[in-house]
Amino acid sequence: MAQTEGRFAWHDLAGPGVGNPFGVLMDGTLVEAGAEYRHYCAHRACSLLDSEPGVVAEIGGGFGGMAYYLLRDRTGVRYLDFDVPESLALASYYLMKAFPELKFLLYAEEAPTQEAIAGADVVLMPVFELAAMPAGSVDVTFSSHAVSEISPDAMAEYWKHIARMTRSSFLFIGNNDASRGLSDSIERSSDSFRLVETRSSGWHNHKIPPAGELECLFRAGAGGAGGE
Repeated sequence: MAQTEGRFAWHDLAGPGVGNPFGVLMDGTLVEAGAEYRHYCAHRACSLLDSEPGVVAEIGGGFGGMAYYLLRDRTGVRYLDFDVPESLALASYYLMKAFPELKFLLYAEEAPTQEAIAGADVVLMPVFELAAMPAGSVDVTFSSHAVSEISPDAMAEYWKHIARMTRSSFLFIGNNDASRGLSDSIERSSDSFRLVETRSSGWHNHKIPPAGELECLFRAGAGGAGGE
């Protein structure tokens, strides 16, 4: 509650009940482990959308926890996830169970062309399909730890595709050292994206005090960097 300044109630953290979830009961709502962080990430990504309904891509979406809140609370948003096959298998089960009314595009069904993406609500693809993404096809790209904690060479390859496909914002959360290193690398290599905001993230301090995480926001065409 403190992290989001009391803007949400416990019932906002309710999940779909898929996969035998565990957590604690708060005012009659089962709050799953990690739900508060995933809910925050979804609403933070939504706050960066300039257009309706918007397209959000996530690098390393796990089982689909952030995506659930995003799709539940932002009507008409289109969600793309790029991850390893094992995580995509979990995400496809979880999200298809939670949203049977939505249209899904999975790997090998169609290539992620502009037309195929426009015809789906949820697109789940392995990370190597980033190379096939059309330019300017995503409003906001988000990653929690997955992007900021890979090797510099891998990050350079990821960033090349992220910068091409993202037309507005790139938001990532990672540990302090990795996040600063990634920010420096992007600043050096990008002509179009600029760091506009850096803030400490205290979401995991209760588990690993101090967790030492940073949240960094880049904007396309931004004029200058912001401070912490």
